[in-house]
Amino acid sequence: MLRAAILLLLLSGCAVPGAEPVRSQAPVAVAPTDASLLQGFKWRAIEVGALRVVPASNVYLRFDGLLATGHDGCNGFSGEHELLPDRRIRFGVLHATRIGCFSDEIAAQAERFGRMLGGTVHYALQNGDGNDVQLILTAPDGQRLVFQRERWTVAERGPMPAPFPQTSPSLIVSRNWRVVTIHGTPVSGGSLLSLDPVNGKVEVDGGCNSISGPFNFVPSEQKVRFGALTATRKACAEAAMNEQERRLLEALQGTMIYSVADGLLTLTAANMKTVVFRYMGRVGIAYRAGTASVAGK
Repeated sequence: MLRAAILLLLLSGCAVPGAEPVRSQAPVAVAPTDASLLQGFKWRAIEVGALRVVPASNVYLRFDGLLATGHDGCNGFSGEHELLPDRRIRFGVLHATRIGCFSDEIAAQAERFGRMLGGTVHYALQNGDGNDVQLILTAPDGQRLVFQRERWTVAERGPMPAPFPQTSPSLIVSRNWRVVTIHGTPVSGGSLLSLDPVNGKVEVDGGCNSISGPFNFVPSEQKVRFGALTATRKACAEAAMNEQERRLLEALQGTMIYSVADGLLTLTAANMKTVVFRYMGRVGIAYRAGTASVAGK
């Protein structure tokens, strides 16, 4: 009885006002390599950097196709993400609203949350309380974000962006794509392609010359149709670059089937020859999440 009383006193004396610290728990893997488990759920944060989330601060993350959206407790945010080998996620630049926070505590939490979603993190899935699935994101410095998986309610899902189907043109336009292979042959330097949906114009920075021309989608057939493309005529310093640009210009002709998977855009011609591009981020994004301020200050 005496030992139990002493133990109870010691435990009660460890309480710290404010944010509640949490004990680390060894992950219990739940299909850790199945990245599809990340999609279509609301991941509600329960731990931000070894501290419990401030009650009712509504911190969450969601993955929709190539998009990452969510709320840091003060502001909503959205941006691009890419799944990498070895259970890693690379977040692009996230943009956020500029609404003030209700307290210094929530503002500090939002700052920590935003910093930890910068760059590349490791992810793991584990069984949480009641066998609910938890997502753990670990930053390079060892700090963790822990999320509990939830399904969206009808009210929550309404204003949120619906997941992009892998056949949607929205996955392709207004993004930078670096060429990886032309007809199965790896390329050096990596020309950048972008599709402007407003003007219906494709632009390619070939590394030496620029390629441009019209395009339009045939969404029902998962196809993109290129018009007559033209290129500038600068002499490249390396003959190999001239040849690479010529091959790319010849490859992007007529109607091609498009597909997006694992951060790669594949364009397939009628003769089944392909041009493969790697996603390099959205065109023109220049803002970042995690810049919270306290309302009224």
